[in-house]
Amino acid sequence: MIRDQSYREAKAIVRAVDRARAAERVDEARLLYLSGKSLRAVEAATGVGRETLRPILRAAGEARGRLDHQGSDRERLLANIHEDDSGCWLWTGQINNMGYGMACYGRRRMAAHRAIYMLFGNELAAGMDLCHRCDNPPCVNPAHMFVGTRADNMQDARRKGRLRTGEASPSAKLTEATVREIRRRHAAGIVQRRIADDLGVTFQTVNSVALRRTWRSVA
Repeated sequence: MIRDQSYREAKAIVRAVDRARAAERVDEARLLYLSGKSLRAVEAATGVGRETLRPILRAAGEARGRLDHQGSDRERLLANIHEDDSGCWLWTGQINNMGYGMACYGRRRMAAHRAIYMLFGNELAAGMDLCHRCDNPPCVNPAHMFVGTRADNMQDARRKGRLRTGEASPSAKLTEATVREIRRRHAAGIVQRRIADDLGVTFQTVNSVALRRTWRSVA
């Protein structure tokens, strides 16, 4: 009985050692594969068969793809930055009509300052805005950013005098005079479709102005 028990304990120890060695080989295989080694090179280095390696390295292969892509993102994005005397990192790539840089990161198109912020390992929750402390739209320096809600961003822009409304907005399609005329005609009982045709604008535009969903700043 004692001899059988000792044999079982010894066998269990051997199995545990074998599992530990196998785990070490698996870890070694993953590291080698992530470093860029081929499947054949990993097989030769670890002594683990290819059929055994394939399912183990599938996830590692996905990770390696992400790392490769991130590496290419880093080189491409950093090549579009010029640091000025104030410490701002000015984006030299594409700029939108609001003065902000635009870039592709992780196969997604986004504002360049968001891309650089995440490139440097910073978290940015869905639905949150990335605001500029320096008030310099082409700047992408993560140290010049702070995370806030859309309301925080609008309040910051309003405080700094950057929130352009009415005719001053780059997206404005009407003048204040046209807005007043739409509302005057609407108050007089003229149907919105007729107003739109007379003024050369869409029915949706007239409807939004007449019901004060837009251009609320105009009396």
